[in-house]
Amino acid sequence: MSRPSSFVLATILIAFLALYGGLPYLKHGLYLDIHEGDTYHLLDILFRMSEGAVPHEDFMTPLGVVAFAPFLAFMNAGHSAGMSIIFGQLVVGLILLPIAVYAARTRLSRPVGLYFGLLVVGLAVALTYGGAKAGIAISMFYNRWAWAIAFLVVVLAFIPPAKEDRAGLESALIGVLCGALLMLKVTYFVAVVPAIAVALFARCRLKGILVATLAGGVVLAIATAWLGVAYWPGYLGDLRVVSNNELRPNVGVPFNVILSGPGFIGGTFVLAFSVFCLRKTGHDSLAVALLVLAPGLIFITYQNFGNDPMWLWLMPVLLLSLRPGAAQSQVYGFDARRVMEMTAVVALALNFPSLYKSTLSNLDHMAFSEATFVDMLPEGDQGAQDIFVRKGRAYTMTAEVDLDRTMPDWSKYSDAVEREPLKEIGGTVIDACEWRAGVLGYMETIAERLQADGVAEGSQLFVTDVVTSLHFFGPFEPLKGGAPWYYGELSGLENADYVVVPKCAVSTRYRGVMIDELAASDARLEPVSENALYVLLAVNFSR
Repeated sequence: MSRPSSFVLATILIAFLALYGGLPYLKHGLYLDIHEGDTYHLLDILFRMSEGAVPHEDFMTPLGVVAFAPFLAFMNAGHSAGMSIIFGQLVVGLILLPIAVYAARTRLSRPVGLYFGLLVVGLAVALTYGGAKAGIAISMFYNRWAWAIAFLVVVLAFIPPAKEDRAGLESALIGVLCGALLMLKVTYFVAVVPAIAVALFARCRLKGILVATLAGGVVLAIATAWLGVAYWPGYLGDLRVVSNNELRPNVGVPFNVILSGPGFIGGTFVLAFSVFCLRKTGHDSLAVALLVLAPGLIFITYQNFGNDPMWLWLMPVLLLSLRPGAAQSQVYGFDARRVMEMTAVVALALNFPSLYKSTLSNLDHMAFSEATFVDMLPEGDQGAQDIFVRKGRAYTMTAEVDLDRTMPDWSKYSDAVEREPLKEIGGTVIDACEWRAGVLGYMETIAERLQADGVAEGSQLFVTDVVTSLHFFGPFEPLKGGAPWYYGELSGLENADYVVVPKCAVSTRYRGVMIDELAASDARLEPVSENALYVLLAVNFSR
């Protein structure tokens, strides 16, 4: 099996990264047609951090600092947020590129190595969160980065090198990558590390695990020196809140559907059959390692929004690289080599629509007409950030309303479908109304009305919704200790001057949970004003 040339492969990947990853730069900004709410959350975090705020200490987030550092570096250098995101993704691709080249040169054939390198680099710079129907978005970029890092770790740990065995160096590299996963998104670290430990133990025994652990420890020591010791208790506390909150442990279909639902059962079969193939072809330890990895891959899919099983893109790399020589072994009477090749094709085909959509994302972004987009942020100190949203998403004020709970003519049907009672706060019943679009118009209008209602400049607002960045559109301050995306426990309420309860919310589910938590808290909420847009309440605490 011919190995790829490091020089040739690196040249191809650098050219791909420059052309594919550089397309958004040629567009002179980010043009997004979905998930603008997630983009406001990211901007909120980046602006806070650029002013000195530290994640987990000054605001709540379940993500590690590595998720924001590449963007923040460029913002601190004076670039707009849009350009910083584009450059940050390119930097991540450049960091992962030599590792992908090394993994391919030492383990993979030329076509498989090229596919693997393009996969890793492409995940770093794509402009979609995944899925066959996904639009252009920067949302959940950290999931793409974490998949790319996890793919590198699995290939380095699972597939033995063809010639020279640099177990110590590779174990150290695996430890650094696992440390990066911990500092990026803990879900991937927890899901991948047990299987990596099994694979390392099979290859280089306890020495490999020890070296990887020490290398990962160095990463954490550097992070502690940079962020301070208090970073870690805060990180663990935020993770505890998220894991215990009813809104966030999973953000899609139930776990049993991920395991055996019609859209996922094929992937489960591929995983199980791949374990069987490795066992039948003499890779006993790797079969155990893949069996340990399988629940982690399924859990990541369950926990990520969109439930996109991107791990299927890695299976062809494992299967094609670990297949035996011709006629060396059989599976159910068939040539094992051919069986593993066919399984690799099936794995790729099962999630090819998502791979295809991800590949096209930067090209689709380039084809957008700028005339159909508007700035996501108003003019001002944080304006001109080179991030735009489609007008139809920004200003189409379309909402979903439960008519049986708002119009007497239909109220008789509420009992038939067992509707929950409407929420009440400050003596006002809040109707079930949820925005389908129009997030930009929603925040602009509410911010204007709050100023008209006399909310003072510099006030901090606790907003009972999933999109809370009203301070981008009015003279308000970010809520200290609050979460740009709500995770539970009324984070930041102790610093709020007012609670804003929108009559129509981006998420009625989030609004309802927050209203219930407010009712159970020791905060004394005093009604200030009410209009068609919101209920405004002053915050006081009983001592």
